[in-house]
Amino acid sequence: MCCTSDILLGVLAILFPPIAVWIKSGLCTIDSLINILLCMLGYIPGLLHAWYIIAKYPEQDENTGYERAYRRRSRKPPRDVLLCER
Repeated sequence: MCCTSDILLGVLAILFPPIAVWIKSGLCTIDSLINILLCMLGYIPGLLHAWYIIAKYPEQDENTGYERAYRRRSRKPPRDVLLCER
């Protein structure tokens, strides 16, 4: 499932792939180092790697877990379920 922030990161990756990887996985990670090295080899490998990182770690929806399951069944979730997820 894709969300708006992942789409914006994909567009940002077109401009400068390492920035999208830094936002997604952090500045001092192996993924950012790999992306910088791939960008030195060429723009396309760095761009593909950035899109791979964006797809590998998608942003989570706010409505996950029990709340989504109860919503599908059109019942309200118990109050303690809502309190635990926040």
